[in-house]
Formats: sequence, C-alpha cells, structure tokens
Amino acid sequence: MNHAASPLIVVCGEALVDLFVRAEADGALDVSARLAGAPFNLAIGLARLGGRSALAAGLSTDLFGQSFRRHLEAEKVEGDFIEIYEAPTNLVIVGRNAKGDPTYDFPIKDSADCKLNLQHLSDTSLPIAAITFGSYLMAFPESQQALLSVLRQRQIQSLICLDPNIRLGMISDPLVWRHAFELFVPLCDIIKASEEDIEAIYPEKDHDQVAKNVLDQGPKLFIMTRGKKDVSAWQYNGTKLTSESQKIDVKDTVGAGDSFFAALLIQLQQCGALEKQGLATLSKENLLAALDFANRAAAITCSRLGADLPRKGEIADNLSTNRL
Repeated sequence: MNHAASPLIVVCGEALVDLFVRAEADGALDVSARLAGAPFNLAIGLARLGGRSALAAGLSTDLFGQSFRRHLEAEKVEGDFIEIYEAPTNLVIVGRNAKGDPTYDFPIKDSADCKLNLQHLSDTSLPIAAITFGSYLMAFPESQQALLSVLRQRQIQSLICLDPNIRLGMISDPLVWRHAFELFVPLCDIIKASEEDIEAIYPEKDHDQVAKNVLDQGPKLFIMTRGKKDVSAWQYNGTKLTSESQKIDVKDTVGAGDSFFAALLIQLQQCGALEKQGLATLSKENLLAALDFANRAAAITCSRLGADLPRKGEIADNLSTNRL
C-alpha cells in the first residue's frame, strides 16, 4: 500500500514534559524527564500500529521542543501540522506528598502548547480521514475557539473523535470541563472517555444516562473505559456492548487510554468505519472485535513502565498467545 495514500488521522493537542522529582534523604533531588502528553502518545500509538498519523501541536524552539520533533520523526508521525513558537515547553512537575500520593504542579504559565491555532488545518481541501482532540486545550478559551472553528469546517468531510482526558490538576473546576465537553459533543462522531472523566463532570448521573444524552446530540458511538473493569460501548441505534478487560499484572497505567484509543481507531479503519457511512452501519461484531483489540493494546502498555505503546506485531502475538 502507498503510505501517502493511506487515510490520515490528525491528532490535535499538547506535547509536554513530565518532570519526575524525588527528594533524597540528604536533600538532594533525583529528577527524570519524559516526553509526554496524551495527544503526543496517541499520534505515536497510531503510527506504531501501522496507521498514518500527524500531530497538530504547538512546539517550542527550546531543547524539549527539538526533542519532540526528533522523536516524532523517528516514530514516523507526520509533522505538517506542527506549529513552532518561542514560548517554552510546558512542564508538569510530578512529586509525592507526605501521604505518598502523587502531586502535579504546572510552573509554566505561557507555554508553546497553549498557543496552538490550527492554522494549517483550516484548508478544507486537505484529505483528512479523522481528527481527534481532547485534554486541556479544549477548555482554554483561545485554543478552544481554534478547535471549534476548525472542527466546524471539517465535520462534513472528516470523522471527529474526542477523548476528553480531563485533568483537574491543570484546570481544577469541573464545571469548566463540563462546559467544554458539552460544547464539542454535537460536533463529534466518536467519543471515548474514561470512567474518571465522566464522573468528574457528571457525578450525579449514571453511565447509561450520560451515554444517551451524548448520543442524542449526534455522535454515533460512545465508549467508556473503566481501568481494570470491562469497557462499555453504546451505539446511536440503541446497541450496548461490553468487552472484558484483560487480567494482567499492572506495572504502570500511563498511556493505557491512549493505547486503547489508537488501537480502536486502527481497527475501525480496517473495517471501513473510520468514515461517516461506515461508522453509521458498523456491525456489533466489528465493534466488539475493535474493542477487544483495543483492550489488548492497553493491557500491553500496562504491563510495562511508561507510556510505551505497542506495535502491531505485539498485539498479534498477544492474540495468538491467548488463543492457545
């Protein structure tokens, strides 16, 4: 297959650096840095599974920004929608409090990721199969307006996919997230959210009611992941399916949701459902197969440290092993 002719999935959102800081007994600091960000992970996950992906993100001219660009190139993620800014890369300082619980601090107040204006996506003649977005850029006013503008232009031609990735450490008011989520729902075709996402913004509603409310506004598919528990999927035609999560020894859950979403989109593409009509007529059998594939991808990521998303062959090997 000609890779350039393959359907393109554009991932909109941030790339940031997780800075893990631990204080030693003598007061010295042990610091390690990782390239991170759910959209950054998702774009790489799609490419590793054989998809054609591009990241639309604001990257800095600084050392971290240069590392992001080199890593994306090495992972074969297309860079046509990258925007370069003089502002610094966003940092998340990850530590632990006295109880041992993780803490998150965002010391950079004017970072390159938040300047994303999606100027290169406004050309509606570009053939883009799907656009995915989510995380805090959908809630910040300027990037929110840029996203709304582009998605409104592209929603007839491209499948619109949302993974909200709600981060109360970045924006602490759940009502801000709820408002942002409700702004974007009518523009979407597929919404994948975690149980934590939904319960953060709709603590008073049961999951079936949330799913119904979402699908009544236009999306064709709503999926909720629940960590170690089963995954549920609701289709606009009233179908509800459940896929059993794999039972594994979890080493790290970082990147699991991104692995799940990447694998889901690749499987939907394989069965012709990464376009409007194909998604509308998606069979229960094909949806269940996609959910199972996505669960296996997430399990592989959870079985190792860091957001190390799987490659296509790894999931195939995992499937073969589980059939024995």
